[in-house]
Amino acid sequence: MILQLQNKEYCAIAFGINYPLLEQDINKIKPAGKARYYTTFKLQNKYYVCKEWWKEKFPVYEKKLKEWVNKIRFYNIHGGIGEKAK
Repeated sequence: MILQLQNKEYCAIAFGINYPLLEQDINKIKPAGKARYYTTFKLQNKYYVCKEWWKEKFPVYEKKLKEWVNKIRFYNIHGGIGEKAK
């Protein structure tokens, strides 16, 4: 799961964001000189967290986050077997 959250393409599909949700490499947190990740907080003291969430896209983010959480819940309950959660 952590590897997926560090993958730009996965995060674009799963959350609708343009950057990986988590980044470890300090050299990648400010592409083109603009901070795309929180620099004062690190998840598990290891991962920078993307801060590129836009207010006008909140309905998209909300829908995608709910789908992602439901999928995790389903796999935790059913061990990834059967139909996907809706």
